[in-house]
Amino acid sequence: MTNLSPDLLEPRPSAGWRNLVPRWSPKLAVGSALIVTITVLGLVGPLLVGDPDRIDNIGLTPPGGGHLLGTTQTGQDVLAQLAYATRGSLYIGLLVGVMATFLSALFGIVGAYVGGVVDEAFSLFSNVMLVIPGLPLVIVISAFVPPEQRGAWTIALVLAITGWAGSARVLRAQTLSVRGRDYVLAARVAGEKPWRVIGVEILPNLLPLLASQFVFAVIAAILSEAGLSFLGLGASSSSTLGTMLYYAQNGFALQRGAWWWFVPPGLVIALFGCGLALVNFSIDEIINPKLRDLRRRVGAVARPATAPALSPGHDAVLTLRDLSVTYQGERPVRAVRDVSLTLRRGEILGLAGESGCGKTTLAYAVNRLHWPPAEVTAGSVTFHDRVDGDLDVLALTPSSCARSGGRSCPWSSREP
Repeated sequence: MTNLSPDLLEPRPSAGWRNLVPRWSPKLAVGSALIVTITVLGLVGPLLVGDPDRIDNIGLTPPGGGHLLGTTQTGQDVLAQLAYATRGSLYIGLLVGVMATFLSALFGIVGAYVGGVVDEAFSLFSNVMLVIPGLPLVIVISAFVPPEQRGAWTIALVLAITGWAGSARVLRAQTLSVRGRDYVLAARVAGEKPWRVIGVEILPNLLPLLASQFVFAVIAAILSEAGLSFLGLGASSSSTLGTMLYYAQNGFALQRGAWWWFVPPGLVIALFGCGLALVNFSIDEIINPKLRDLRRRVGAVARPATAPALSPGHDAVLTLRDLSVTYQGERPVRAVRDVSLTLRRGEILGLAGESGCGKTTLAYAVNRLHWPPAEVTAGSVTFHDRVDGDLDVLALTPSSCARSGGRSCPWSSREP
């Protein structure tokens, strides 16, 4: 149904790349704050703390004094270990996020654009990787690699290989939709190279989806690495949050009541995952049409309640206030609902909308050209004449128009 409001008729600048950026919200603010805080801990923390491997004779000391988070069974400072472990987990999460997103884009976007045998082969391989149980495969591959060769890059590669297939299918479906649009077809007909069509015409439309998948890959990588390390299959040459939990479990921290040994790494994992999830929810408002349309509908409903009514001004020609048109019948249909607008001299007003939204009904009602069962049920249409002043168009009759010589009548009567 047609439902225009004054502020919607004002010219707006093009949104451009702002449509690809999440709208600022409490979820985005809290998520960004958590991510920044933990990232600073992992990047700056190792520069401010001591040696995490330094052994002392004050094992399992509670937090306080010279050790803000206490010590481990062998007297190692938990805060120093936490700072280095956070950096290691962030490093692995970033590597997995980049590699998994690259693989999903390669098999999803490129395959869908090229089509044919390439798309079929890529799709088949993605489906095979998708049905293979992820966690058992990761455990088998990690156990197969010797401990001395099980570094951060090895674990990241294993996690990336087993975590890209689901995202590739989503990207393939979206690319198949974008590939058939007019601007992509025009670029192909113009002889653009395939890499340029993908990079310039298709990829920008998939950036929010790629960002969401990258965030999800980082979350999954950190959690998976923590699980592998807890099982003793993590990176043997790197300190991560998972290795902290592994050593805390082997040192019977829970049985001994040393909560300060295992709670901080678990809390960092939970908070960082929560922050990434909140950011991912904000990105989802861009890529999910239902959430995007809901946001627009909420804004469209909220704006008329808060926006002040526009004054017609001296240059106004036509003013509509809360105009409604209903097609009467057994089940009345309200084709035009509470339309308000002001048309000024020298302006050209265009009504845009999908078929059946009420554009023609509105134009007919303004010009008194609507026929039953259409009926104006509410609102007013005011014509601002320079000579006769403001005239109520809906109350005009052929005789009143004749008295003014037809100058103030927006329609022409067919009566003799």
